Amino acid sequence: MYLLSDSEIARAWEGAETFLCSNKIDHAEVIRLRLILEEILLNYRNRFGTDCQFSLKTVKVLGKPKITVQLTGESFNPFSSDESGETELLGRLRRLSDSTSSWSYKNGVNYISLIPKRKIKLSTTAKTIIAFFLAIIAGLLCRNLDDSTKGELLTSYITPTLNMIMGVITAISGPMIFFSLLWGICTIGDINTLSNIGKRMIGRFMLILLLASAFSALFCYPFFGGSNAGSTSFNFAEFYANLLNIIPDNMISPFITGNTQQIIFLAAVGGIILLIMGNRVSALTTVIEHLTLMTQAIMTLACVLIPVMVFLSIYKVILSDQLSNISNAYKVIPIYIGLSLLILFVYTMIVVVTQKVNPITVFKKVSQPFLIALTTGSSPTALSANLESCEKKFGISGKIVSFGVPLGQTIFKPGSLSRFVVVSFCMAELYDVAITPNWVFITILTCFLLGVSSPPVAGGAVVCFAVLFRQLGIPEEAIGFALAINILFDFILTAVNIYCLDMELIRLSSSLKMLNKKVLREKESGI
Repeated sequence: MYLLSDSEIARAWEGAETFLCSNKIDHAEVIRLRLILEEILLNYRNRFGTDCQFSLKTVKVLGKPKITVQLTGESFNPFSSDESGETELLGRLRRLSDSTSSWSYKNGVNYISLIPKRKIKLSTTAKTIIAFFLAIIAGLLCRNLDDSTKGELLTSYITPTLNMIMGVITAISGPMIFFSLLWGICTIGDINTLSNIGKRMIGRFMLILLLASAFSALFCYPFFGGSNAGSTSFNFAEFYANLLNIIPDNMISPFITGNTQQIIFLAAVGGIILLIMGNRVSALTTVIEHLTLMTQAIMTLACVLIPVMVFLSIYKVILSDQLSNISNAYKVIPIYIGLSLLILFVYTMIVVVTQKVNPITVFKKVSQPFLIALTTGSSPTALSANLESCEKKFGISGKIVSFGVPLGQTIFKPGSLSRFVVVSFCMAELYDVAITPNWVFITILTCFLLGVSSPPVAGGAVVCFAVLFRQLGIPEEAIGFALAINILFDFILTAVNIYCLDMELIRLSSSLKMLNKKVLREKESGI
């Protein structure tokens, strides 16, 4: 145990620094982590005094280095944006750092976790882009092979390999989504937190996401034809059967059949029950946390297969003389960009009209987190800037900001949801899947559920596309196409998620009379 004095803080850091260096963390990042940790501990010292004790532990969780600080006392979030929480210096340091920092409070103990990122020589995104273009080159070079050679390649090598990769992803997808959503609900805290601001906030989030899913489907419907097979009239009996099908007959069959809707239903019900039971099931929630980390780690390892899957999918399409599929997929890009701009415009106008604020002022104030998200494609990177913008520039109460921004960036993702809808329509058209009214309903419902529960980890997109396409009857080989398209969409959807979250928090805080409209309407200089 250490005291919150300068000398003791320095002594505690010595072991942590040795640990980080031994795990080959970049030297500049080690310095940033030291400054972050020192600033956090100084905040606690200002709050609790020098005599307060803390412990510092260094561990490796599934091969990843992690620093954990434990401090007994009243609940105090050093990353909160209220006046006694995160300092301006700490906010800047976190924005500069590539590491993940988080706070939680359990059984009278404050837990602070720092998880540094190792330098990656070549990202999965870069590898996927390279795989996409290599597949096109290889496919074009092999198009002149005789039919028997092509058939041998397709039936004996390419198709079995793709099936193996999809088998791995399918096996992981159900448990990963289940535990991610279950743990996400558990991290809300307790039922009292949920019953106050959180209950109304989550209710609004869910309603807006459902409306966004329906709006996105209606927007896409005129642009994509799909197959002419199937009835074009609305069948209410089929609609009602699909609705009832969300509730499973037992707790095992959804995982065996891969029924995404039922898996998410079980996770939501289980999470709410654990939330109600609170500390009585603290041991169980710890197990769930570890299972979540385990499934996410397995998916991270499986990510090495993503470039291979993209290469084989594109190569198979070209070798099968279906090159027109690639060229026909071009329209998904302008359609998604147009839908995203329309969503941003509608949300901005709602805030402008209801709050009587200049639209240029709104955009200038949201520009910093929006541009960070657009250029990095990472919502955690934009978190600190978003917390600052929401409270200091929009005038949203710190009580809403400290709870709503982290929660919203996890479950409120209109941009991600609309991406699922657009890609589903595009792939249905390319693979001649009948786009019937009941198919559209299943798309709306499934995309809504995935928009809420999609795991925020590497490989999360491939898991979601796998379960989505299985639910909609789209061939699994379409996932290669979807992942290639998703590289561009990832940056756009992250920015849309951040922007819509800020607009929704303005509306929520205004309805709760927790919005300083004078601050909101103040003009912002520059961008």
